[in-house]
This record gives sequence, C-alpha cells and structure tokens, in this order.
Amino acid sequence: MSLARKIYYQAVQVGDEIPSWQTPPIDRRQIVRYAGASGDLNPLYYDEPFARAAGFRSVLVPGALSLGAISQMTTAWLRAPALRRLHAKFLKIIWPGEELVCRGRVTGKRRDGGDYLVDLDLWIENTDGEMLVRGNGTASLFYSAQDEAQRLAGGPPLIVDEPAPMAAEKPKEKPKAAKPKPRR
Repeated sequence: MSLARKIYYQAVQVGDEIPSWQTPPIDRRQIVRYAGASGDLNPLYYDEPFARAAGFRSVLVPGALSLGAISQMTTAWLRAPALRRLHAKFLKIIWPGEELVCRGRVTGKRRDGGDYLVDLDLWIENTDGEMLVRGNGTASLFYSAQDEAQRLAGGPPLIVDEPAPMAAEKPKEKPKAAKPKPRR
C-alpha cells in the first residue's frame, strides 16, 4: 500500500475508513518462522500429527501473527509507527493458506494533554468475508505538519483546542396535515 502523504490529526474524521490491506496466503514456513521468532513454540503451529491428534484439521496460524497484519495496515495508513494500543478478540481459527483482509475505521478523536489520539475499530476477515478477528486500537498523531516540525526540533507540542462537536439537531416535526372535513 502506498499513500502520498502522512496522516495528521487535523485531517482525520470520525468515520474515515482505513484502506484495507490483504496478506498473501499464510504458508507453513511463515508460521514456523513467526513461532520461533516470538518464542511461542506451541506444537499446534508446526506439528501436523500433534494438531490432528488434538482434533484440528491442520496446524494453526498463531493468533498474534494476525495482530501483526493489523499493525502493518495501521502503520502503513498512518505512515508512521504511531499505534499506542491494540486489543483483539480472536473469533475463528486461522488456517494455513488463508489470506487475511485487514480493515479499520476511525471511531473517535481526542486530545490528552499534548497528545492527539484517534481511536480505531479494527478487524480481519478472510477472503470469503468471514470475520476472524475483531479489535480496536489507539494511535497517537501529530496535529499537523507544523506540530511535527516543532516537536522534532525539540519544541513543545502545538496545542489546538478544537470546538466541541455540535449536538445533532432534532429534526423538526412536520405539521400534521389537516383531516378533510366530511361532506354533508
């Protein structure tokens, strides 16, 4: 995924979609490498006879590997490693050969001191559209290019107090149509 510019807090809106990101098919070599690198040497990830004896059709993809995919999507969108928090619930087993489709949406914006935070709804589907992982996260952004330059030069964060969102106005009731008078 290639994006032309960095994402800044001032440009992000609640409801913005994160461009989806798809992995190539997850192969067994990738599973074993991930398990070794993470130190999670559960035989369910690499030992086919063990996985079958445990009642599975095959070895399993480590759940944390899918979190790496969500993290990659988010980092690519932001054009920076700004993910502060990531939480996920694994809904279905991910099998070797599956391609993961990562998706996300901005659900909130807030300032915490000098930090500008965006809250994200994140999920992973397989190519059949089945939800495999559901989660959320928080990313920290620079307010603007000016804020980024100021901070990188050792200065304080740019503090911008944005107006609170206006409450949605209730639609005005339409006047009720007059009932026709009965004819005599």
